[in-house]
Amino acid sequence: MKTKIQKVSAGILVVTLLAAVSRLGAEIVTIHLPVETGTYKNAPGVSLANAQCLTCHSVEYVQMQPPLSLKAWTAEVTKMQQKYGAPVPTNLIPEISHYLAANYGTGVPAEAVAPTQVPPPSDMSVEKMATIYGCLSCHKQDVKVVGPAYKDVRAKYLHDPDAIEKIMGQIRHGGTGKWGTAVMPPFTAVSDADARRLAEWIMSGDGSK
Repeated sequence: MKTKIQKVSAGILVVTLLAAVSRLGAEIVTIHLPVETGTYKNAPGVSLANAQCLTCHSVEYVQMQPPLSLKAWTAEVTKMQQKYGAPVPTNLIPEISHYLAANYGTGVPAEAVAPTQVPPPSDMSVEKMATIYGCLSCHKQDVKVVGPAYKDVRAKYLHDPDAIEKIMGQIRHGGTGKWGTAVMPPFTAVSDADARRLAEWIMSGDGSK
């Protein structure tokens, strides 16, 4: 009797599973991942880390690493660029590695040579500034990458008298939800004047020429 009951129970379980599989095959299953909101520790160099590292992975990827030395972090950032194709400008690798070692590693040796600081944004062209801060890693003029294409941003704000101020706020404070679930990290180190330059450049469409 026990064996018979077990067989009946097993049969019911199989039928139930087959029915569930059948329903899944007939329906579209949507998975909603949690919104990424993490950014790196607020310390000198954080704007570059947010701009260049969050393009490819979340801040948790760095937090879960064992404490690495400056040499090891330099090797990691270089590997990301050369092996995995991360769009990190070569001249920024020392400063990013220095930041990671100081804030997520074993610290920076006293004898380590300080990396060459990135020139003030006010001394750069707008296109160079957009590259340094990683804007062009997540945005292109005509196609969506991580964030919206700049042509779509222009279309959204074309008749909005507050367009420049809204884009400036998005640059400086970041956020998510306006263009999907992708997070835009805050760039609080960008001055109001330079945020305005970037916003006006985006709305002008000069980069598409």
